[in-house]
Amino acid sequence: MQKKGVSTSQEKPIDDKVMNAISSNLKAYGDIWQQLPYFNAEFMALLSKIISTTYLPQKLAHNAPPVTFGQKRHGSLTAAQWSTLCMYSLLIAVTKVWASQQPSSLQGQWLRNYWHLCCVVRLSHCRSVRSSEIAKLRYHCYAYVTSCARLFPDTLLRPSHHFLLHIADQTEWAGPIPERWAYPFERTNGWLQRVNTNHKPGKLLTDP
Repeated sequence: MQKKGVSTSQEKPIDDKVMNAISSNLKAYGDIWQQLPYFNAEFMALLSKIISTTYLPQKLAHNAPPVTFGQKRHGSLTAAQWSTLCMYSLLIAVTKVWASQQPSSLQGQWLRNYWHLCCVVRLSHCRSVRSSEIAKLRYHCYAYVTSCARLFPDTLLRPSHHFLLHIADQTEWAGPIPERWAYPFERTNGWLQRVNTNHKPGKLLTDP
């Protein structure tokens, strides 16, 4: 009997549009993208199994990604679901794929690079931080950006990579990032977009 979330041979494991988008992003890293864990049927089955069998704390469980991730029927993921997927499910999956290699190997370096990124996200989401945690955040931000430059020399660093180098200083000066991020405004914008205006924006309901 097959476990829930593992694709069968009769069911297409991943939508073509999703696969093409992922492969296009990986190709931006040059020829070495072919050595990355490709989101094929085998890897997606592994990821689906991890999603369906991983126990998450209560505060994360309601934002767990769907076991049908990669298929058309899973729909759009929320920002919180993407965060849970990338920080937990995907980290476990790539660890299973890469951890068998030597730490000094290219796969081992990729794993450390992704681990640094997950640490950056985790520390930057803390609602209260101490000086020791700010020091850890500064270390992981620097380690992630420098390893990106070393592992992907043919790829230009983005402005977001430069911004990472200042997150620790901003946290030290202005406090935790969750106290000043834009998610509340995004939720308000989403609520406003769902308001029925009958395609007549800017008019009051009492207008003739």
